[in-house]
Amino acid sequence: MNEGMIGIAGVIIGFLAATMKEWYERNEKRKRFELAIKIELEEAVDQIMDKMRWLEREKTPNDPAGIVSVDGRQMYLGEKEKFQVATPFWNNNYSEIVAVTSTEAYKQFSKAFKLLRKFESKFADMKLSFECHTGDPKTMAAAVYKDLKKIQTDLQNLVPGIATISRT
Repeated sequence: MNEGMIGIAGVIIGFLAATMKEWYERNEKRKRFELAIKIELEEAVDQIMDKMRWLEREKTPNDPAGIVSVDGRQMYLGEKEKFQVATPFWNNNYSEIVAVTSTEAYKQFSKAFKLLRKFESKFADMKLSFECHTGDPKTMAAAVYKDLKKIQTDLQNLVPGIATISRT
């Protein structure tokens, strides 16, 4: 009977040890993934901040067709350029991110990445406004620029919150 109890205790201890090891590894992977996503988001927000500073720069090229007045400031928004934020970790590991991150963290990360894509899309719209032949390109560009500022603010407010998701 003693040997039977020892055998059962051994099975239970083995099961608990394996379960604890699995839980620990999953938790460590979640932490690493969340950290990688946070870093990628912070870098993306930095790129957006740099782009907005570039749009708001004091010196503007001598191209009156591309200079737009927004809230009393003269900005050169008509420069032909593209803007995309690289998010390779998010793109390449999406399925695994969904599987390992907490629901709360995933919701915040997803919202931030949607804002990044929205910024890219609006930026392209602003540049296209100078190429279309309907409406006033400067009025359209100014309106889209204001949308970009709103997205920038939303990202700045969201990303510091993302930094507090995983502390354990």
